[in-house]
Amino acid sequence: MSNQNQLAINAYTELLNRQPEHMQANFNLGYTLMIEGNYAKAIPYFQKALELKPDYDKIHSYLSRCADELKTR
Repeated sequence: MSNQNQLAINAYTELLNRQPEHMQANFNLGYTLMIEGNYAKAIPYFQKALELKPDYDKIHSYLSRCADELKTR
C-alpha cells in the first residue's frame, strides 16, 4: 500500500468516526480501499455512500467492480 493511500485511509476513517453520515468520506474511503485491492473492505463504505446519495452513479459502478473482482478470486 502506498504511503499516500494509507494516509488517506487514516484520515477518512478518523473523519467517519466523528461523522459516520459523511457521504463523500464514505465514498472516498471505499474508493481508496478498492484501488488498493481491498474489495471486500470497500463494499460497506460504498453501500453507506449509496444509502446517503442513491443517485450517485459512480457508487453503483464501483460496487459492481468490487463484486466482480471478488467473484474472480
